[in-house]
Amino acid sequence: MRGEARINTNRLKSFPKRILVHNPKGGVGKTVVAALATEWFLYRGLTVNLIDADGNHSSQEWIDNNRDEGREIVTPIDPDIEIVDTKGAPGSAAAFLRASDLILTPFQLYGYDLSEVIEMFDSLPIDLRRSLGFIPNRVRAMGLTCEQRDGFDQIENLIRQEGTGQLLPGLVDRVAVYPNLFNGSRVNFFEQHAGNGTSVVNAQQEASHLFKEVERLLGLGPRAPR
Repeated sequence: MRGEARINTNRLKSFPKRILVHNPKGGVGKTVVAALATEWFLYRGLTVNLIDADGNHSSQEWIDNNRDEGREIVTPIDPDIEIVDTKGAPGSAAAFLRASDLILTPFQLYGYDLSEVIEMFDSLPIDLRRSLGFIPNRVRAMGLTCEQRDGFDQIENLIRQEGTGQLLPGLVDRVAVYPNLFNGSRVNFFEQHAGNGTSVVNAQQEASHLFKEVERLLGLGPRAPR
C-alpha cells in the first residue's frame, strides 16, 4: 500500500480524540475494528492508546502479541488517539459514551444483529446519535445478498428519518486475513506488501476507505507531507 501523508498534530487541536467501538451484541467484529483503527492511526503517524474494556481481553492479547513480535503499539500517556474496545453486552459502554468524540458500531446486515443495533441507536440521546457511525461488517465479497441489501436499506432509512448518524464504508468478510491479524506482526497492517496476498491488499484498501471517513468525522483536517 502506498504511503499516505501523515497527520500533523502540531496543526490540530483537541487531542486526544476518543473513539468508542461499541455494539451491545457480541461477535460482530468490534475488536477487528478496534485493531484496524489502531493500525491505521499508527500508520498515519499518530500515537494511540487502545483500551480493552471487554472481559474477553482480545484487544489486550493482540497488544501483547505485537509486543512479542518486537512492536509496541500503545502509548498510554498523552496519546493522540484513544480507542476503547467494549464488551458485547447492554450497558457495557455507559462509562465511556459521554467522553467519546465518535462511536463506531460494527454490525452484520441481517436478523437479530440488525434489530439489536437499531434498538441501541434508538436508546441513545440525540446528541450521541450524531456521533455514531455504523460499519457494515462481514459483507459478502461477491456482492450483497437480498437480506444484506434489505439491512443496508433499513439503516439508511433510519439515518434519514432521524437525521442523525452516519453509514460508513463496510468491511468484507475476509477469513484469510483478519484471524491472522491477531497473531501480531513486526509490520503495521497497512505497510504489509502485496506479496502477502491479494486478500491483504483488498482488506487494506477497504479499511483505508473506512478510516479516511473516520478521520473526516473526527475533524483531523490538515495533513503534512512526509
